[in-house]
Amino acid sequence: MIRKLAEFISVILHPLVQTTLLAAVIFRYIPEILKPFNVETIPNLLFLLAILTFIVPILSVVALRLIGAISTLRMEERRERLMPFFFIGCYYALTVYLFSQRVVLNDVMILILSIITILVFLVFLITFFMKISVHAAASWGVVGFLLAIHLHLPYSPLLYPIVVFLILAGLVSSARLLLNAHTPREVHTGAVLGFALCFGILYFAM
Repeated sequence: MIRKLAEFISVILHPLVQTTLLAAVIFRYIPEILKPFNVETIPNLLFLLAILTFIVPILSVVALRLIGAISTLRMEERRERLMPFFFIGCYYALTVYLFSQRVVLNDVMILILSIITILVFLVFLITFFMKISVHAAASWGVVGFLLAIHLHLPYSPLLYPIVVFLILAGLVSSARLLLNAHTPREVHTGAVLGFALCFGILYFAM
């Protein structure tokens, strides 16, 4: 029962979902960050973001499975993760370009997407040496982003979302350990990398 719950948490809070979740929280609680766009554009922007950072990368991983480039969608072997991570990083870089050149989002959102792209490529490079937990990096990265924004906007209503995502990040990390998907070192490395990079760059660049 506990193992099934851990699997459910790992799926529902998949790393590729985290960007859309983060954007949804930011747009919901501090929509002014969308300027010059108005609130009515939020559903369309979220839909486009979900396609570029979730649907397309997921489909590419499925395609790699179909052609035999990876043995399972779980990518349990470290070396099998390299190609998918590289392609995902490229998709995120394309997303940054599209949103900066074509959609013209607020600079803060462009910065967030750029940091996520950097994180993906760092995970790709680290994967040459160890099977770092992408789940931990993504979930703790979201916490880092929200905390950095909140410290710059102390009167924003982000405190409760931060608490919620702190709990979720803890659950994700615990789930990966419970499933024996990663060692404690791999989970801790992912968590520290995700939080430090996302919080550090956004806090000092805002």
